[in-house]
Parts: sequence; C-alpha cells; structure tokens
Amino acid sequence: MTTVTQTISGVPTKQLPRYEQAAESKHELDWADLVTLDLSKFDTPGGKQALASQLKDAVHNQVDRQFAIGKELFALPTEEKLKYRADLEHGNYNGYRPLGSGELFPGLRDNVEMYNVFKYLPALERMQPQVVNEHRQEIESFQRHIAEDVVQKLLVLIAIVLELPEDYLTKGHKYDDVSECHLRYMIYHARTPEENERYQNLYSRGHTDFGSLTLLFRQPIAALQILTADGSWKWVKPHAGSITVNIADVLQFWTAGYLKSSIHRVVAPPPDQSSLDRLGLLYFLRPAMDLSLKTVDSPLLKRLGLQGDEGGAGNIKAGDWVRARVKGNLDKAVVGGHKEKSVLGGVKVKYYDQTMMNNVQHLQREGRACYKRREYAKALEFFDSAIGRAPSVQLLDNRAACQDKLNDLPAALKDAKKAINLQKEDPTGYLRAGKILVKMERESVAVEIYSHGLKNVKHAGQGYEASDRSG
Repeated sequence: MTTVTQTISGVPTKQLPRYEQAAESKHELDWADLVTLDLSKFDTPGGKQALASQLKDAVHNQVDRQFAIGKELFALPTEEKLKYRADLEHGNYNGYRPLGSGELFPGLRDNVEMYNVFKYLPALERMQPQVVNEHRQEIESFQRHIAEDVVQKLLVLIAIVLELPEDYLTKGHKYDDVSECHLRYMIYHARTPEENERYQNLYSRGHTDFGSLTLLFRQPIAALQILTADGSWKWVKPHAGSITVNIADVLQFWTAGYLKSSIHRVVAPPPDQSSLDRLGLLYFLRPAMDLSLKTVDSPLLKRLGLQGDEGGAGNIKAGDWVRARVKGNLDKAVVGGHKEKSVLGGVKVKYYDQTMMNNVQHLQREGRACYKRREYAKALEFFDSAIGRAPSVQLLDNRAACQDKLNDLPAALKDAKKAINLQKEDPTGYLRAGKILVKMERESVAVEIYSHGLKNVKHAGQGYEASDRSG
C-alpha cells in the first residue's frame, strides 16, 4: 500500500458549532429487547466475571463533538469530498464513500454518504479534508479511547465467555496493528414519502458486518432494526448515553457460529422523524490483517462440538475477507434482491429483507402442513429451504421433528443442538435434544442437557408448546 503523508502542523482550528441531537420519536415502535453492558464495573472485584453474565449499559464522552465533525464534513461541496474518495473498487474503505455508491434495487441508488477515518498509523495515512486535519488530535484521541478502553474490555468479556485467556482476543486487536479499524461518519439523506414507497422504506438491506465488532453511538432518529430469532424485524431503541454493539463476521467464524453476526438493516424513520437527515457515528473493529478466520481453540466450543471451520473459512485471512466484502457492496442489484453471494474460497454471505422473511414463513407453513399429513420427507424439503434463507429455533425444531420421524436421530440431535446455540434461553432445543437422546438410549446425556437447560432458560414454560407442535 502506498503511504501518503500530509503536513498538518499549524492548521488553524475552526470553532465547531454545538451539535444538537434530534428529539426521539414519540411513536410506539416494536423495540428489540437488547442486553446492555455497564463497563464501569469492569475493574471492580469480580466485575469482569459479573459482566460476562449480567449485562448493563456502556457509556462514553466526547460523542457530540464527533457528531459535530461529521456534520461539518458532509456540509462540504461534493467536488471537495470526492478528492478524498476511498478506493472502493479494491475493497479499501479509507476515505470518502460517495452518495449512491450502491444499488438497493435495479436502477435505484442508496441515500447514504460515509467518511471513514482509519487509524493514525504511517501505513494507513492518507490525504484528509481540512476539517479532519483541524480536529485530528481529538479524532485520534477518541479513536484510541474506543480502541484501547471500550473495545478491549468487550473482547476480554467475550474471551471469558469462551473460557479463553483474558488477553486471547485483545492480542489480535491492538491499535498499533495494521488493520482496517476505523471511525465512520455517515449520513442517510431523508427521502420524500413517494421515494420511500419506491424504495420499500429501505435505507439499507438486511446484512451482517465484516469485522469483529461494530460500535454504533447513540442516534435518536429511529431507523436501525435487527432480525430476531423468531424472524421478525425489531427497532433498536436509542438509550441515552449508550453504544449499540453488533457482533460481526469474524467472531462468528472464530466461534464456529456460537456467536452470531448480527443481522440488521436501516429503514425509513417513523413519520415524526422521516424528514430528518440521519447522521451516524460508528467504530468498526477489524482484526490484524494477517489473522486467520480459523475456529479458536476454546474449551467451551469443544464441549459443544463446535470445532470445524464454518463454511471452510479457516484458510481465509481476516483482511482479505473484509476487502472482498467491501468490493461486494458495489455489485449491481438484482430483481428480488441478492439472497446470498460468494465472497472468498466458496464462503458465502446471506442478505435478508422482508420479502425473504415472508417467503420463509410460507415455506414453514407448507412444511408443517406436510408434517401433519405425515409426508415427512416432503416437509423436510420445505424446512431445509426455509432454514437456508433464515434459520430460527422453531425451524430447526421443525426439521428435527421430521428427522426424528424418518429415524435419522443423529441429524435430529444436531439440529436440536443448533437450536440451543441459536437461542440459549429458549427451552425448545433442550427439550428436543433430550427427547432424541432418550430414543438413542443415552439417558445420562439427556439428563445433562435438561440440567443445562434449567440453568439457562429464564421462563420455564416458554416455548414448550411451540416445541411440541411438530411432534
């Protein structure tokens, strides 16, 4: 990579206007029930262990200053911003991503601009706009605070969950590593109601992020949604002083799917906010470029039988994966939307939208109808198709019930375990696994599964009837 340096000493500092956050929506939205972390407890006695199981709220300072910098950035003339365009065609996000770089639907471009500031390391330096140079010191200080304080604590907690040494994940995520970690300023430009109708109210299709973690700093304009385990989209509530954290692809690969890359999308805000441009501030954590996506040697994963490299990703380098996914964002849209795309080495990513979810619900209904008619092999085909589009606890349980009826008990047990890993607080997977293990004359293991379920399930009765619908 060519290093570009820019002398910034003596640059006059312009006074930033105070940034005022928009008012929260007053509409009653279907908010997602998310866990939160209180990182102030991290260094207290027993704090790290407590945070690994009891999650509260994470806060930080200086956020509004960064929003103000972002607002000034996007106020620059387009021709000025284009001087700092990122090399998107080669998978490099360092710099400006222009408005309309991606297609949401054939012939319909997106409404988002981004400016990505990579870490201030010699190998990653590039020319920057004056507003970035004027505030370089506080941008770098903010980046380092997130990278060396907030992120490191989160990685320690994840390592504890995986029963790994506390520094296992932090070693591959140091600020001084050559990686594509970056601070992102982004803005979704408001559309008219007529435009939103043409775009099916989508600002960004359902997708996963490319790196290890994504931190989204509070944005009161509601637009972010996550795909929940039951296949529904729910709004992410902008709690005061909070950071929303998404698990991304690399952690899913490293844990063989035990940690799931968060599926999320951005939609048009509710009516009382729909006329507002949505300015965002995010931090994308990427691992060192040369790290492999091979599954980590975790005692927890071994006990759960999660030891294979997910999708054959073990031979892929993290940096290559990220860059391939960045390039993929420039692909032209297709009618009906991409359901999945090959990225590297045969490893694919999936994309999700409401049309797909409606299709999944149709497949599930057809599969259940076949099951009731005792057409188990045909039902299995429907459940296979639905799971291939959007796996859920209920779909896995439905398929396990079919496999049970077809006397393929090992396959049924495998799906039951997948259901447990997908949603540990749902009793469905434990009940199905125990039932299958008893049929396999492995009663002692069934008891262990039930015992494990009793420790994790919060509501003892929840899900039992659902788990029995398919037998």
